[in-house]
Amino acid sequence: MRWRQATWLVVRHFHDGRVCGFGLLLALANTALGPLSYSTLLPRWFVARRARAFGLTVAGYAIGGLFLPPLYAFMIESFGWRNVMRWFAAFVVLVLIPLIAWLVIDRPSDVGLYPDGGVQPGRVTTNAAAEPSRSTGALLRDRNFWVITICICLVLVGSAGLLSNMVPFALSRGFAAKQGALFLTCFSAGSLTSKVLYTFFGDRLNPRAGLATGLLFFTVSSGCFLRGYTYPVLLTASFLFGMGVGTSLPLWSYLTARVFGTANVGRVFGLMNVVTMPFLLLAPPVMGAIFDRTRAYDDGFILYICLGLAALLMVPRLRVVATPQGALVMGISK
Repeated sequence: MRWRQATWLVVRHFHDGRVCGFGLLLALANTALGPLSYSTLLPRWFVARRARAFGLTVAGYAIGGLFLPPLYAFMIESFGWRNVMRWFAAFVVLVLIPLIAWLVIDRPSDVGLYPDGGVQPGRVTTNAAAEPSRSTGALLRDRNFWVITICICLVLVGSAGLLSNMVPFALSRGFAAKQGALFLTCFSAGSLTSKVLYTFFGDRLNPRAGLATGLLFFTVSSGCFLRGYTYPVLLTASFLFGMGVGTSLPLWSYLTARVFGTANVGRVFGLMNVVTMPFLLLAPPVMGAIFDRTRAYDDGFILYICLGLAALLMVPRLRVVATPQGALVMGISK
């Protein structure tokens, strides 16, 4: 009996180790393939149309979120999850990695080009001399760093806390689980809508106005979730919440590149993720704990509303000045 128990403990710990290894590898992949990569690469290639480039990139995320889950569900149901995972791994190794190695170029100067696809310097360009590297301490002392980090962190934390509890929230308001799933669909639709709009208008949008818009969507939708008990109101709240998140994500990358320059954007994103990650990890269980304690999610939405209003008051602290050529440049706060 003891031998069997020892064997079971070894097998269980081996299984737990594989699960932890999978989670670690997935986290590394999400970090490497997420905002850290495209927020470093795109500012080197785009200046005058930088917001459009970010909008198109994050819109791809939203489109994938709408169509890939049902496709994978169909394939797993038809062929089994092991086969589907093997096919996906083979596709990544045989197709995606060679395409990335072939198509992704670090800087336009590597192929004799300038930003925005030009063959000669444009009216607005960026280079390492114009955007010198700054120390980590200088970045952390910059007021703009904390304004951007706090505002974006709030939206991301709200998204993590709500989406992970969306179906239980729907059940708590007397709706079926399928109706709660439709809230998630409306969220994705709102996120995609705002990203598409940002693609067309982001380059003409004042960064502070864009940040305030995303926070306003976040705050108003939280109020709708707090006081909304009918299905149409909650669908609208889900759509507005998606609009807030969808506006903030491309703006996060755009602001970081605009504020700190291409020479610092990778390190700045790393520092911002270090600050925001603990709050992102805590958001889902905290929202669940609020329900366990009060049998409702109302206190969570009240917290979101208060934090959203506080963040809106911080937006004017983000310094924006105009260059003589009319291009927006972010001032460095002391």
